[in-house]
Amino acid sequence: MFIYYLSLIAPFMQSRYQFEKNIDLFRNPDNQSVAVDQFGVTMFFIIDLNSFIFPSEAPIEHIVINPPKETIVETDDSRIIDDSIWEAIIENEKNTRLKQINSYFINRRITERNEYTGLFKDKNLILIMMESISLLGINEEYFPNLYKLWNEGISFNNFYSPRNSCPTGNNEMTALVGLYTINNSCTANTYRKNIYPQALFNKFKESGYYASSYHNYVDQYYYRNDIHLNSGSQKYYNAQALKIKVINKHWPSDVELFEKGLPNFINEDRFMSLMTTVTAHAPYNVGSIYGNKNFDLFKDLNITNSLKRYYSKVYELDQGIKYLLEELERTNKLDDTVIILFGDHQPYSLGVKQQVDVLGEEAGKNKNIEKTPLIIYNSQIQGKIIDDYVSIIDLAPTILNLFDLDYDPRYYVGEDIFDPNSEKRAIFTDGSWQDEVGFFNASNDNFILNDPDNEDVGYSDEEIIEINTVINLKQKMSNLAIKSNYFYHLEQARKKYINN
Repeated sequence: MFIYYLSLIAPFMQSRYQFEKNIDLFRNPDNQSVAVDQFGVTMFFIIDLNSFIFPSEAPIEHIVINPPKETIVETDDSRIIDDSIWEAIIENEKNTRLKQINSYFINRRITERNEYTGLFKDKNLILIMMESISLLGINEEYFPNLYKLWNEGISFNNFYSPRNSCPTGNNEMTALVGLYTINNSCTANTYRKNIYPQALFNKFKESGYYASSYHNYVDQYYYRNDIHLNSGSQKYYNAQALKIKVINKHWPSDVELFEKGLPNFINEDRFMSLMTTVTAHAPYNVGSIYGNKNFDLFKDLNITNSLKRYYSKVYELDQGIKYLLEELERTNKLDDTVIILFGDHQPYSLGVKQQVDVLGEEAGKNKNIEKTPLIIYNSQIQGKIIDDYVSIIDLAPTILNLFDLDYDPRYYVGEDIFDPNSEKRAIFTDGSWQDEVGFFNASNDNFILNDPDNEDVGYSDEEIIEINTVINLKQKMSNLAIKSNYFYHLEQARKKYINN
């Protein structure tokens, strides 16, 4: 036991780029991929079982917070935020953990305004999270309406929706609140009672929008009625509320989601609506209502029947998008409405090979299979393709900047995609990352250049370690903020100071 303990603390036993010490990983194996790589399957099972029976947090002293913030030279684009109340809260905070979280978030960088700030100020927003839609869904011939938005909007070639413990619920939560979910937890459900004043619903509601949410399935998997309302949605409509019939073992129609969802907000002066689709959900290896409905449209393609059923389901979503565009135009709301679409995760039930056969070999490399579309569409803007590497954590601050709402960028662990000073790096659940230079695989401690023939463009070992440390800190502080319901406590403390 003593020798094994030494192996956990000895520097030479740590991997070269490892961002978390073995002793911390042993005490709290929240990063499963790295823990299995370091300890093996058997030992990981033992420590994971132990942490489940006897849950504990990593010691506070092992988590390093940011240094004091530097003096920033103000420019015309600076966001001026008065921190006097926040600083007073920190000074009087007795709880060591909350004091540490406060110190981290207050010292984060306040991003400046940029050329995209207020691009959509005072316009409506329809945010659509598309079930199981990867880049397979971007096809002019098969799905013309999705392709229209992709071609005419601001679209991203390298946007990732990383798969995690329960990717639909957790990624929806990340998109709304701008925090990394907890790696080994269905965080959206486990912490559904948390309140997030910084969530998109709340920020739009504070600016006079009617904020509401819609999903064409029952609350069997996720407690959205709690999750959305505690994030500021004024009304959540599931399949029952929308009077959408759910047939056992079959996913409902996305066309019906738009048909029955739109009348609940379309006549509001200003609205912000989240619509979470479901038709394209697995399985694809067996027949289903919508897996069969449009099957004949793809029967002559040289692809598997599973992929044809998937395409049949995506076509139903495409018809829903068509209805949405027509209805917005009919009600004279199209020009004043922004539609933002993103995939909750890739259709992993298809497996990698079926997707690579269509998308090409590049899709099977590194974690490229986790790419999903991100489309920002408004009829008044010019289409543009962006190649920056970004992920779902960056959605919330990006949206808030586009609409120029009153928000504090430090509350969101992701970064505004259009900030010229942001890192432009996609970060995955296990701490792996991808940017224009290369891919770091946290599971095997390996860095792969995008262009292996150009070794002059790369990172030193010190730079990789620094990037890993920053990412690890972001994920840990996000997790602590969620576990302690931090932003609710901060808001309550702020109100108390204002009232006094």
